[in-house]
Amino acid sequence: MSTAFDTARAIGDAVLYRPRTQGWRFGVLMPPAFASPQAGDFADCRVECLLEPRSHAVLHVRLRFLQGQERVVRQDGAERVSWDGAVEREVDAVLPVAELTAQRTCVPFVVGGAERTEVLGVADRLVRRTWTVTGELRLSAQVLGGPNGGIRLRADVVNNTEWYEPDSPREVVLRHAMLAAHLVLAVNAGRFVSLTEPPPWARAAAEQCESHRLWPVLLGDSDAAVLAAPVTLYDHPVVVPEGEERIRYVRHGLPEDVWWDPGGVSPDTDEVVVSGVPVSAGSRVRLRDGRTGTVHAVLSDEDGYLHLEVRVGARYQYATPDEVEPLRM
Repeated sequence: MSTAFDTARAIGDAVLYRPRTQGWRFGVLMPPAFASPQAGDFADCRVECLLEPRSHAVLHVRLRFLQGQERVVRQDGAERVSWDGAVEREVDAVLPVAELTAQRTCVPFVVGGAERTEVLGVADRLVRRTWTVTGELRLSAQVLGGPNGGIRLRADVVNNTEWYEPDSPREVVLRHAMLAAHLVLAVNAGRFVSLTEPPPWARAAAEQCESHRLWPVLLGDSDAAVLAAPVTLYDHPVVVPEGEERIRYVRHGLPEDVWWDPGGVSPDTDEVVVSGVPVSAGSRVRLRDGRTGTVHAVLSDEDGYLHLEVRVGARYQYATPDEVEPLRM
C-alpha cells in the first residue's frame, strides 16, 4: 500500500499543492458558515467508487489537504510584512470493509491552530500562525447484487469548523478551510473497479455512483488503490521522472505557465446561453449523437472559447455549446 500512497502524494503535490497561482480554486472546503453553492463554495465533498474486496479486506483511507498559514515578519515588536502560506496535513482511517457494509462510520478529526516564532536577527522575528480546523470523514459501503461480490464505497469529507466572523475577506476565511482536499483509498485484499472503463458487470453500478467535487481514478498496477481528486484525471496517472510538475495522462498535461486568471473563472458556477437557455453545471443536455448527459463544468480555453464538460453515464465528454441541445426540465 505504501507505493500507492507515495504515488498519490507525488501526484497531489504536483497537481494540487504546487500550482499556488490557481488561488485555491480546487478542493476548497469552507467552514460551513461561509459555504455558498451559488458562489461555488462548499463545506463538503463526496466520492463513490466500486470495490471487489476479498475475504477480511481492510480499507485504508487518507485525507490530504493544506491548512492555511499566515506568516508575519515582526521588526522591533511591530508586524511589518505578512503573507499567506500553507501547511500539509493528513488524516488516516483504517477499518475492515465488512464493518463499513454493516454501518456507516464517522471519523472526526481536529487540526489544531498554533503560533510559532523564529528568530531572524537581533530584533527581527518570523511568526507563523495557523487556526484550528475541525472535520469529519464519513465512510460507508453498500453490497451490490449479482455474482461478482462488489460493493459501492462512499466517503464524505466535511469541514465543520465552528468559526464565523461576518464580512471577513476571503483570504481570512481560507485560513479556516481545507485547501486542495483529496482522498486516497487503498485495500489490502481486493481491487477497485474503473469508473471510466468499467467491466460489463459493473457498468450499471458505475453509472449510479455519485461523486461531488471529487473524481476517483485507479492507482497502481494491481488497482488496489484509488485517488479521488478535485480535478479530472485519468486512471493510473503517474509523475514523469524528469519533473514532478509534469504529469502524464493528467488533464492532457498541465501548462507550466498559467495563462488564465484563476480568480476570474468558476467552472462550477459559470454558465453559457445555448438556444436561449442558460446552461451551467447540473444542466441536462443532449449531444449530437443522441446521448444525454449532465453538464459538470463550463470551461474556457486559452483562446477564450467555451467548452462543456458533460458526464454521460460513467464517462466525461467535452463539447462546444453548439454541439449540445439543452433539455428543459
